[in-house]
Amino acid sequence: MSEVHAQVKGPAASTVAPAADTNAPNKKNGSAATSEPTGRIAWNDAVPEGKEIVAKIGAAERDIERYQWRLGELAHKVVHPTYGDRTLANFAKAIGIHKTTLNHYRTVYRKWEGKLPPGAKLPSFTVLKELQAVEARAELIEAEPDMSKRRAEALRVLKDHPKLEEIRRNYPDLTCTRQARKIMDSYDAGGAGNGKGSSKYDKRWFKKLIDRCEEDMDEAALVDQRLTVKQLSSLLGASEPALLGTMKECGEGWLALYHLLSRLCEKGPQVVFEERELEHHAKENAAKAELPKHKRQKAATAQAIAPAQVGV
Repeated sequence: MSEVHAQVKGPAASTVAPAADTNAPNKKNGSAATSEPTGRIAWNDAVPEGKEIVAKIGAAERDIERYQWRLGELAHKVVHPTYGDRTLANFAKAIGIHKTTLNHYRTVYRKWEGKLPPGAKLPSFTVLKELQAVEARAELIEAEPDMSKRRAEALRVLKDHPKLEEIRRNYPDLTCTRQARKIMDSYDAGGAGNGKGSSKYDKRWFKKLIDRCEEDMDEAALVDQRLTVKQLSSLLGASEPALLGTMKECGEGWLALYHLLSRLCEKGPQVVFEERELEHHAKENAAKAELPKHKRQKAATAQAIAPAQVGV
């Protein structure tokens, strides 16, 4: 982690336990000094560095992902004599960042603390985020130290597959999540991939859905953040208005799947099957009913135009 400390200069690079913060909020007058655990960072050291990093992230400076990693480390190690469980929320407020965002940085840091190979180059924060739930994440980074975000996304999709290592070896250039899911389906077809002979809709499939939901919620958390005009402008610059419809369709698709699974849990497969068949037939009948109407309208239009042309 020396490379991160070198780029993010500040007093918090030192982890020597200092004296208790006598000027900290909520500290009772006359209370005894509180010693801090070894390897933790004092509140008075962490706050100034945290403020500096947040300012650099807001200014869209280079190495933003390394600053995010360092914020995660500060959030993990900062201690306060009296805040206890409220330390994260108060630290986020003190340095000017939303608690949800800081908690996300801390979660990624905790998932990777001590997992990176000694002396290894620190991967991008986005790669670390994608792989944080992968059991073999340390081995993957050691094998592919320059991994791209798209590659990490594909491996994240494959994370629970029993043939992960085989797929990774057979598809060294796999960087598409859609292709990764197709490959999993091909391995699972008829039980060829895992020998279970079960449908792909199993506990592993559902766990992947929940993992993806949690990842999506991390991304959507910025909606609750207090964003400056500069940050909103940056957000606008990163967005493609023409592709926002895809985001809407994705949300509607998740909601439709939620309703289907809810109905299954409540009514059972047989009832849901019969209801869906009725819905399907109703849509087919509605489509057939609309077809003659369109034809009659077109014919009437053509006949109405003909006399006008003759008159001319």
